[in-house]
Amino acid sequence: MAVVFDLQNRAFEFDHPIQKVIGGKIQYQIYIDHQENLWIGGIGGLYKYTKPQLTYTSWLNQRGKHNTLSGWSTTSVFKDRQNHLWVGSRDGGLDRIDLRDNSVVNIKLPAGFQKPGTTNNVFDIAALNDEELLLNFDTVILRYQVSKNKFSVFKTLNHHVYNIFKDRIESIWISSHRNIEIGKADDNYAHFRRIQFTDSALARINPRDLCEDHTNQIWLACDIGLVKLNQEKHDASRVFVPPGSEAEPEVFCIHETKNGILWMGTIRNGIYAFNPATLVHDNFSSI
Repeated sequence: MAVVFDLQNRAFEFDHPIQKVIGGKIQYQIYIDHQENLWIGGIGGLYKYTKPQLTYTSWLNQRGKHNTLSGWSTTSVFKDRQNHLWVGSRDGGLDRIDLRDNSVVNIKLPAGFQKPGTTNNVFDIAALNDEELLLNFDTVILRYQVSKNKFSVFKTLNHHVYNIFKDRIESIWISSHRNIEIGKADDNYAHFRRIQFTDSALARINPRDLCEDHTNQIWLACDIGLVKLNQEKHDASRVFVPPGSEAEPEVFCIHETKNGILWMGTIRNGIYAFNPATLVHDNFSSI
């Protein structure tokens, strides 16, 4: 049986093997490009689902083969302006897919940045500018100059980082266990501003992913579900919890499409499409 998505009221049907990344599996990353191709990254690898052919392309970790990803678990996906898709994994490092021919280049990461017992964990990717990427490398954020293939330390932290991204006013956001910090690229990390929530119930939200929508609203994918951030009041409100998952409401990733729909990957209940304007949602978790 196929899984059917509905993007802008048009059927979007996918066949096997979507159960590798949906249906009881953690969704680490969801990305929908300008052509409305759906990219899903998770424990099963990276999958691209394409309209109108209703076909999929997969990138997996296949040792010894050409055009294979470095890691088994895809944790981050980022598309640059040169039509390259950058893919990070928690067990293999960094890869670059050329979307013109689907070729894969494995990027060798520098040694010496890993925590003891971990290797090549790229948990998130963000653009610093047109020539540089930021890589969330566990407790260190690296700056990567693409044209020079050069790595340097951007920020060093004393805790694990979940997510990094740059908003429309050039601020860098860093989310970690129970924390959200904001600053400018040139700021010393000690000068980053920490958001302290006034509601004690939100003190342990664990923001796994952040998203800025077309209205500049910041959304958080958290252990307690989908949360809407109010920066002025240093407050937040829980907007959505996957139905039936109150015991494990974790949302791992979030992405907004051009029509304002928020797509979320959850830890136990597949993928949700949520409309913030109407609070209507659809779930896609069955095969």
